[in-house]
Amino acid sequence: MNITSYFLRSVLVSAVLTTSLHAMCSSEQEALESQGDASRASLPIIHRADLTDQSLLKPVLSSSFQSQDHVEAALQIVCRTYESKPAFVGKSSHGKNGMKFPMHPEILHWIMTAFRDAKEKIGLEIAGASGENSALLAFAGLGEVYLNDIDPDEIKTFETLKLSLPEDVRSRLKSIKGDFFAIETSELIDKVDFILCRNFLHFLTDKQIEKLFSGILPHITTLEAHLIFSVNSPYTMDVFKSSLEEHPEATRFKVTRSLLTIFGYNNDMPCHSFFNTASVCEEDVDPLGFTKTTLYEIRDSNFIPAFNDISQFTPDIQELIKTKIMPYTIDDVEEGRITLVTNTLRVYTPQNLSRIFEQYGLQVKETFLIGNNGHRLDSNPLWEGDLSERVQQVGVIAQWIKDKDTRQR
Repeated sequence: MNITSYFLRSVLVSAVLTTSLHAMCSSEQEALESQGDASRASLPIIHRADLTDQSLLKPVLSSSFQSQDHVEAALQIVCRTYESKPAFVGKSSHGKNGMKFPMHPEILHWIMTAFRDAKEKIGLEIAGASGENSALLAFAGLGEVYLNDIDPDEIKTFETLKLSLPEDVRSRLKSIKGDFFAIETSELIDKVDFILCRNFLHFLTDKQIEKLFSGILPHITTLEAHLIFSVNSPYTMDVFKSSLEEHPEATRFKVTRSLLTIFGYNNDMPCHSFFNTASVCEEDVDPLGFTKTTLYEIRDSNFIPAFNDISQFTPDIQELIKTKIMPYTIDDVEEGRITLVTNTLRVYTPQNLSRIFEQYGLQVKETFLIGNNGHRLDSNPLWEGDLSERVQQVGVIAQWIKDKDTRQR
């Protein structure tokens, strides 16, 4: 059986990092510490950061955490999520709280370098799952790092993780459980110096985005704060291309997909997509809402229809079922399922993501592209090549415009 992976992409073959990028030299670090926030804004993101290499990891750990015990503890954290496979958030939520993905090592290296030994600084990770990123930021030497996630299982995992860390690192980490729009933030007012948010913005409606950028973030961040956000891109699904060519500002699409799940394989995640359709959605629909219909049960490699009459589907879906699923054969599968899932997806290009930040009084310092294994990509053109080699997420590093406090409170 040759099943094309839809959600799990193959590991990319990336360029070799040159020795000159292997770590910041001491003079660069001293300059960064002396120039503070202004220098952080212009610090380049290195092309490739293998944080499993101690010679690259150790220089971005705090000067107080240079012992071998600290380095090995940090390395264990890296290995949990470096080039890891996607997984559902939470053990008991059955995917309702989304997915967690491999770390973005180049972006994490940038933050750890920029805020190394910044004991007076406070960081916040929004929707950070089990908190490996937050733990590594504490190893970099920030004074405090807060982890937020909506899933109680992920917070429990984070608290267990903290117990395995050295006390001088563990004491810098705090967790905030719950929906970010509902949590108590009074202790963070005007205190947060950077926010890391990797898997959140594409789940929000326009009204929620406005509340986030006009209300919550201005309330808790300092004027010098860095906001590092990444979101799902459209480039792994060709069906978005024509719509974006006609509507380049569009970020919301009604998507219908037919997905194959083989039980006991791939963590019971979908492993093949038979077809995808997409059209621009004008309504401010909740991206977390979806409808799911079972088309076929699979038993002993046989497709057993779960619908009484194919005419219950729209004509275009009927045609796709006939041409894309019915001719398909599968071998050596004891049990599985083919489902039809319809929902509203939010995906962003670097351009329309940047415009959202600019709309709310932020200046985008840099945009970046992330591949399926978490590494930064230089991908041009974006729509060509194998799906596994395309951009999975796009991101920005932004700051509030400094000539005046334009933030709404």
